[in-house]
Amino acid sequence: MPFSTYRDTWGIPHLKADSETELAYAQGYNVALDRGWQIEVDRQRAKGSSASFLGREHLEWDKFARRTKIDETARICYQNLNHKTRHWILSFVKGINSAVGKCKASAFDEHGISAQPWEPWTPISVWFSTHILMGGFASKLWKEEVINRLGEEYLDYFSSESLGSANSNGWYIPGNQTESGLPLQAGDPHRVVELPSCYQQVRLSCDEYDVVGFAVPGIPGIAHFGHAGKVAWSITNAMANYQDLYFEKITSQGDQYFCEGPDGHEEVEACIEIIEIRDEESVEITVLETKRGPVIVETTGDNLAISIRLPTREFFKSGFDSLLDLLHANSVEDVEQAFESWVEPVNVLQVSDQAGGYCHKVVGFVP
Repeated sequence: MPFSTYRDTWGIPHLKADSETELAYAQGYNVALDRGWQIEVDRQRAKGSSASFLGREHLEWDKFARRTKIDETARICYQNLNHKTRHWILSFVKGINSAVGKCKASAFDEHGISAQPWEPWTPISVWFSTHILMGGFASKLWKEEVINRLGEEYLDYFSSESLGSANSNGWYIPGNQTESGLPLQAGDPHRVVELPSCYQQVRLSCDEYDVVGFAVPGIPGIAHFGHAGKVAWSITNAMANYQDLYFEKITSQGDQYFCEGPDGHEEVEACIEIIEIRDEESVEITVLETKRGPVIVETTGDNLAISIRLPTREFFKSGFDSLLDLLHANSVEDVEQAFESWVEPVNVLQVSDQAGGYCHKVVGFVP
């Protein structure tokens, strides 16, 4: 597909194409060249296969990714998107696949692998994998462990959650308080320093829109921080409670599993997963899912199993329809409407436009 790439003084890619479809292809092609190793690692992590080339230290993550069924959930969510969004994501994936093998990162040779083609739903899978730990369930598991080991009265000694320690913040100054007469907006996500970064600065330009901002490598569009000329948006973490955990009393009879649910005896879905480990024998795990959600903590001794309820698996919605609508936004109202179908992570959205419009609200699904 025809497109042009211009890199400015700082190496930031400015991608231009005639149509939205061609531009999505260009963004996919560019990220596979610039961040080929990063997105291949992310793809493998989302599938739960990173230990196959990174070694045993990544086995526990692979178990978690398989147990939470990240890739399967993404595949179903992809099918539930509207036709236009599926076509847009598919063009992005075609761009990635056209550049597979062209990234010359030395890490590929060091680990003895090469980049592999993406499935149409892989961007959604990578998004889920990248953000699943931001929902707060790990903190709940930690608190439960403190209670079991020391007692509930010790929770405050280990708590770092307070208004004084909350992370992300956003800033807005209305036009009537600036010299230019135009509003100023800034979003500060307080992400940890990473190399490569979890964002890629990029400009996306076609006949329908011209947007500059931070894209998440492997994800089409500009989700978190964007400027479209007339309107700008940014997000911060809402620190919302949108991942529920359940204690599950699970028993087995041969290769069948059962649990006690609110309505009585229930059958538990079960399947066997094989996880490959570099230079070692493969590991076999049993993946269970109750009516509440996937089981992420196995039954051990007197401790009950624990399942997790995730909005993406509960509703099989990804929120990716929002990403496409966002690129077409020209006003605060347009951005608000785009985020009406957002799912997770649950974020605080901040939007302002040249007309003086402003919005500050929480977006996402909370079960």
